[in-house]
Amino acid sequence: MSVVYDLCVSVSNALHPHIAKIALSLAATLLFLYGQQIHGVVKGLIKDLHFLLRLLILIVVCALGYGTLGFVLTRLFELGLGQLDRFALGPVVIGLFLLVGLLAERNKAM
Repeated sequence: MSVVYDLCVSVSNALHPHIAKIALSLAATLLFLYGQQIHGVVKGLIKDLHFLLRLLILIVVCALGYGTLGFVLTRLFELGLGQLDRFALGPVVIGLFLLVGLLAERNKAM
């Protein structure tokens, strides 16, 4: 049991200084995986509007919406991962990346 605990603490200690980068990579990957669905919903909502208005809305959604969503998701991941103790951080980060990989496989992203 002590070997598993020591391994988890070692991995967590190695990952702890990189929480911000880990959070950004998780948020960016989720936006990549689900950005097309979000874009499709927005396009469906504005399909009956005039071309110039649709264009303006899509520019705002892409420039501000995705940027804001990426910032908020990154911050949420950062806060959540920062709350974990030095034992749990490593296994949780590994689990999150495995989950994102499974979601990518499910969405046939590659």
